[in-house]
Amino acid sequence: MNTIDTYISEVGRRLPKKARTDIEAEIRSILQDLLEERSKQAGKPIDDELTLEILQEYGSPEKVAASYQGEQYLIGPRLYPAFIKVIQIVLPIIGVLALIGLGVALAKTEPAPGSLLETISQAFSEFFGSMISALGSITIIFAILERFIPDLKTKDVRWDARSLLKLSPPDQVKPAEMIVEIFFSGLAILVFNFFPQVVGFTPSLNSVVETGNWQNVNFFPFLSDVFLGYIPFLTAIWVLTIVLDGILIQRGHWEVWSRWFAVGVKALGIGIAAVMLASPSLIAMTADSLVATGVHTRETAEILVTLMNQGVRVGLVLAILFGGLDLVKLLIRLYRGKSPVVLVNK
Repeated sequence: MNTIDTYISEVGRRLPKKARTDIEAEIRSILQDLLEERSKQAGKPIDDELTLEILQEYGSPEKVAASYQGEQYLIGPRLYPAFIKVIQIVLPIIGVLALIGLGVALAKTEPAPGSLLETISQAFSEFFGSMISALGSITIIFAILERFIPDLKTKDVRWDARSLLKLSPPDQVKPAEMIVEIFFSGLAILVFNFFPQVVGFTPSLNSVVETGNWQNVNFFPFLSDVFLGYIPFLTAIWVLTIVLDGILIQRGHWEVWSRWFAVGVKALGIGIAAVMLASPSLIAMTADSLVATGVHTRETAEILVTLMNQGVRVGLVLAILFGGLDLVKLLIRLYRGKSPVVLVNK
C-alpha cells in the first residue's frame, strides 16, 4: 500500500460507510489525474516527492472528508475531533475502573461458579450502564456547545503530507509484535508441556539465597490437576498462534482468510478461558500445605490461598475481556472490508 492508498484510507475512515466506496474512488481518480498532469508539466515520472506535493495541495484528510459531509449534524466537523478525543480518554478510564471494581468484587466472592457468574454479570451490567451514561452526557455537552457557541473553533493545525509516511496501513503487519508473540507462545508450550513442575512456590527461597544450598528445599507445585487437564487445549491455541504469526510475517499483511483464522483462534481462546473460569480450583496449593511448611498460620494460609484462587480467576476474566475486544476489532475490520490496494503509477 503506497502513500496515495494511505491518504485515501485516512479520508475514508472519516466518511459514512454508505458513501465511502464511491467517494474514495472519486478522490483516487482526481489524485491520479493531478499526478499525471503535474508529471507532464514537470517533465519527470511520478515519484514519492511529487505525490506528497499533490497531497499537500489537496488538503488534510479531515478537511477533504468534511467537504463531503452534509450540513445536518448533532456535532459538527469543528468540534467532532475534540468530541472523539474526549470519548477516547473517558471511556477507557471507565473501563479500567470497572475492571478494578470487578477484581475487588471477585476477591470478596465465594469461588462457587454460580456466585462468580452473578458477580461478573452484575459488573458487566454496571460497566455498560456507566459507558452509556458517560457517552450520553458527553454528547449532550458537545451538542450544546455546537448550538449555543457558534464561534467556538478548534485549533487549526497545519497539516503536513509527510505525516502519512509515519502511518501504518490498516492491513500492514508489524513483524516485531508477531515475533514477540511467537516467542512467548513457544515458551508457554515448552514450560507447560515439559516442565510444569517449575511453576510453583517455595517458602525456603530466603535460605537458598543466603546459603546457596538447594538441598532439603520444600517446593510446592502451583498448578492443580484440573489446570493440567486444559494444557492440551491451551497448547493448540499457542500452536495456531505461532502458525498464524509465521504466515503473517512471511506475507507482510492481513488478508480476509487470515483475519477469519485469527477470529477463530480468539473465539477458541475465549471459550477455553470461560470454561476454566467455571472450573474448580486451578491451583494445587492448599491451606494445609502452607501450614505444613511452618511459615504460615492457618488464618494466613487460608487468606493466601483465597487470594491466589481469586487472582487466577481475575486473570481469566481479563483474558476474556481483552480477547473479546480483540475479537470485536477483527470483526469490525472484516465488516469494513479493508484490504491492500495497489495504485499503479503510470
